[in-house]
Amino acid sequence: MELRGTLEEFNLPCVIQLLEISRKTGVLRVAHADGSSVLCFDQGHVVHAEHLDNEGLEAVFSLLRLLRGDFSFQTEAPPQKRTITLSSEHLVLEAARLLDESRRDEEPEWRPWVLEEEDEWFGIKE
Repeated sequence: MELRGTLEEFNLPCVIQLLEISRKTGVLRVAHADGSSVLCFDQGHVVHAEHLDNEGLEAVFSLLRLLRGDFSFQTEAPPQKRTITLSSEHLVLEAARLLDESRRDEEPEWRPWVLEEEDEWFGIKE
């Protein structure tokens, strides 16, 4: 089985879930601006990942941040190297949680706009 697409059309969590539901074994290769990365599956479970200089969970969590690139899945023998033991579902949920937390840390704290001249807060006088 071969599956191809772009991350603009199908994000990696969706592709991972599809491969998990289908219980596929093989390698998902992702070509992106920084090079290429791999996610290895065994019976639908992500068992190994490589992204940039990272392996395992760290590689998955950074890989799932990608918004652009091309992916292809090829059915292959189960990988010998296993660096991930979490279920694919838990892996995607944990990555989403970490991504949400990192974005929250990056965003400036929201503050209401105060009009100094009239000491108003969105037009409501105190």
